[in-house]
Amino acid sequence: MAKVETVRSLPAFAPYVPVALPLRGLSMAHAAWVTFITDNPLTWWWCQGRRNPQADMEGPLYIYAAPNRQLEDGKAVLATVEELKEYAPFLMSLTILAPDGKPVPNARIEWWQATPAGVYAYSSYSLRGTFTTDAQGRIEILTVTPGAYGPLQYLRAGHFHMIIDGGSQYERLTTQLYVCPANDKQGMMKDFLNYMRAPRFGNLLQVWSIPTASGGKTDMNFPQLARDPETEKRVEWWNAKMAERSTDKLEVIAGAETKIVLNKRPGWFGF
Repeated sequence: MAKVETVRSLPAFAPYVPVALPLRGLSMAHAAWVTFITDNPLTWWWCQGRRNPQADMEGPLYIYAAPNRQLEDGKAVLATVEELKEYAPFLMSLTILAPDGKPVPNARIEWWQATPAGVYAYSSYSLRGTFTTDAQGRIEILTVTPGAYGPLQYLRAGHFHMIIDGGSQYERLTTQLYVCPANDKQGMMKDFLNYMRAPRFGNLLQVWSIPTASGGKTDMNFPQLARDPETEKRVEWWNAKMAERSTDKLEVIAGAETKIVLNKRPGWFGF
């Protein structure tokens, strides 16, 4: 008789990976460089901000050598089952495009974010990882909603960090995607980074919610998902995948979809 695979024997979602002490030290040195050089308002604008309207600052919480979180082609998981139970699943769909609108396949994305409580992991790669787009330049990421953090008068809206490498033809892009209650851009206005660069309102996600998956409530006052067979199919696929790995009922309660356009890599002297 064939052996029936149990929930416990299935591969874990985003398994726990600690950060080695040497890598923590290297990442701290990198954070100092980023804070004073790369994210310096003058150098950032000249090197990145002016070149791509979706570019944003890296911030000081990047960690080297994030693990591969690819589940299968075009699909990745950033959160463990325990994190999905605690915070509820969020489904992010990205399409990476060339300037002419064609998809960029096999684009490598490095992603990091805070928990819904606004806390970043630093001793482990929790909610951190890498993955690649499929042949259509798409990637779906199962994660949790990022939380706002900082002093109330300078509160940063929740956001996803990412570095996108589309290959030798394209410039590498560092950006952030923002999540604000009710999709209201006013949630970005207190951001202390606004003193160093203009608000990147074009990076504000239009998040939808599924009230039936969260006890009839709309998460963070996001609008209810309109009838969309393609999105509903993606949500059903992920709900089934979570059911394979947990005896508790887990369902996607919110998500978003967006496109990011890379720049062509310039030639000698910027031409």
